[in-house]
Amino acid sequence: MGVARRLRRAGVVAALAALPLMLNPATAQAAGDWTDYTDLVPYMPDLPGFRDGSVDYAGGYVWAMIGWDGTKEVWLKAIAKDTAGDGKGIAMQIRYQSYRNGAWSGWQYRLPAKAGGLNKKDIKLYENDVPIKNVQFRGCYYTGTSTIVQCDGTWH
Repeated sequence: MGVARRLRRAGVVAALAALPLMLNPATAQAAGDWTDYTDLVPYMPDLPGFRDGSVDYAGGYVWAMIGWDGTKEVWLKAIAKDTAGDGKGIAMQIRYQSYRNGAWSGWQYRLPAKAGGLNKKDIKLYENDVPIKNVQFRGCYYTGTSTIVQCDGTWH
């Protein structure tokens, strides 16, 4: 189902006039697997599958909301907030599998949200461009160059 139809279903048709992003969404940093719809935040589509969770880690927290309808439609809202301001940044790392050329991939890894600096927050919203399954997330801290230094050992 297209984004415009989901917005109508959610009762926010007026948002279409204010969202030129709908016509030309920016591609996420996720190698063509995801499209960035961050301008739609706080929107999150109403899908039959849904889970969310958060992790406090390394002077910050990450929070993920994941909605899906099978593997055809997957949405990810990713939030990272630095609560320490200790010079390390907090990032959400996700892993997932994508379907391309007739087969499921091995794990794909991305950093959909990251924040550095006391009380800095990053909120992102993505929709899949290819079939996606097994989306998991964890918290990591990173340097100012986005190099991951260490991650929570548990995938959520």
